[in-house]
Amino acid sequence: MFSGKKYHILFPAFGFLILYLLFPTQNSGIDGYYYAASVRHAGEMFHPHHLLYNITHYLIISLVRLAGSGNEILPWMKYINAITAFGILLATGKLMEELSAGKAEIVAVIVLTGSSFSMMRFATENETYLLPLLFSLLGSYFYLRFRKTRATSNVLFCGLFASIAILYHQVHLFWWLGLFAGYLFRGKNLKAILVYLCTGILVPSVYLLVFYLSPGIMEEGNVVNFVLRAFYTGDAGTDIGLMHGLLSAINLVRSFIQVHGNILIFLRESRWFVIPAVLFFLCVVAGWISWIRGTFQKKNTCVGFTGVHFLIAIMQFGFAFFSAGNAEFMVMLPVIVWLILTACFHINPVSLIWWGTGMLIWNTGFGLIPSNIYCFDHGPELARRLNNEPGNFYILKEDQKVLAVHYYLFGKEDIPNLFRSPSDLERKNIPEESLKKMIAAYHGAGGKVFTDCTGRPVLFDRAFLLADQDDREFFSAYIMLPADTLVNIYGKTILYEVLPRD
Repeated sequence: MFSGKKYHILFPAFGFLILYLLFPTQNSGIDGYYYAASVRHAGEMFHPHHLLYNITHYLIISLVRLAGSGNEILPWMKYINAITAFGILLATGKLMEELSAGKAEIVAVIVLTGSSFSMMRFATENETYLLPLLFSLLGSYFYLRFRKTRATSNVLFCGLFASIAILYHQVHLFWWLGLFAGYLFRGKNLKAILVYLCTGILVPSVYLLVFYLSPGIMEEGNVVNFVLRAFYTGDAGTDIGLMHGLLSAINLVRSFIQVHGNILIFLRESRWFVIPAVLFFLCVVAGWISWIRGTFQKKNTCVGFTGVHFLIAIMQFGFAFFSAGNAEFMVMLPVIVWLILTACFHINPVSLIWWGTGMLIWNTGFGLIPSNIYCFDHGPELARRLNNEPGNFYILKEDQKVLAVHYYLFGKEDIPNLFRSPSDLERKNIPEESLKKMIAAYHGAGGKVFTDCTGRPVLFDRAFLLADQDDREFFSAYIMLPADTLVNIYGKTILYEVLPRD
């Protein structure tokens, strides 16, 4: 794929690799900690929603450990994702080359893709969304090669890579279907259709192999329950409503540009954060000036490629919308959008590079750097308290995050002295009496009860939009005595001791 000098692809892609490696987030989410815990403690190696993610990292880190490193699992999983993002940028450059783009145009699209917030966010975090994207892009590369050469070997590679992508995350089924539509409706090449369908057998074959050979998985009941566990258990939320439509729109924008309530906090924290905002504005203006002076003409080549990938983009966004506006299911949209635009139109590459540079400055300044230097939550601190105080009871707003951190740090998945917030109980249709009984039991045993549910800074984010944050009514039945103050960039979180009134 990379015969000859490809510096216009390698250099910008390598620059982004260095950026991703320099600024890994120190604020990993629930999933990031849980996957790292599973690898660290040899827990769940095969989660059906992203079947091969944990086992791949486990095998790579096992090799790293043989070389005398790899003890810190979470950072290494982030490094692997950064390298995967590097591969995505290389594959994007090769696709652009196959689309007959010029060198300046290729550089521009690599800059736009690497600077998109969804790429930056997951290249510096331990999440499952980049490995499948890499394999899907490889599938698209060989699909494009087939359109040019009609070689059956390209259909074989296309189908294998697209199928492997599904094994790394089920959401890439839509990419597989989009490429299949390309074979189905383009030229009606029966041999190509059959070869592509045969490669799809890889997906159920691997699922069946994992189901019957992995200890404990057969307890799921049957293979269908295992494959669709995320939907049966409600992990993959599905809903359509006004709020989820709003979240879909916000997260679509956020796939390209970081938009979050914490930006105002960063600006309040330091005047230096004005710099990326000003530079972003100047880059956007420069891009528009170049646009006016440049060209914008329609291309007549690769109509089938753009049609297929437009269909993929629609299906992926539609599923993300159906999944309560899930931002993670939109991670592939920026690269598809840039590929489609540059395949359909001659756009002044100078304008694209200016806009990509503006995105790079904004998303680095308000995304990568703050997430690397600031602490946004108290998950590790609270996890250590729970481990050190088994006789005390904690009711926490981010109980699932603390649970995942505790599993990573101490190897224990169950924490009996941790409970979810009253508002979360209401959302899950769990009676509040269960929490009241737990509080009474710990008080009766001489333990203390603590909560952070009523003393947290309010941040305008997804949780704020979706959840009822007010737990004050429940705790009004108790005496709330300030016991400790936890401080981070968002403000002060008061940890209250919950005492009975009688």
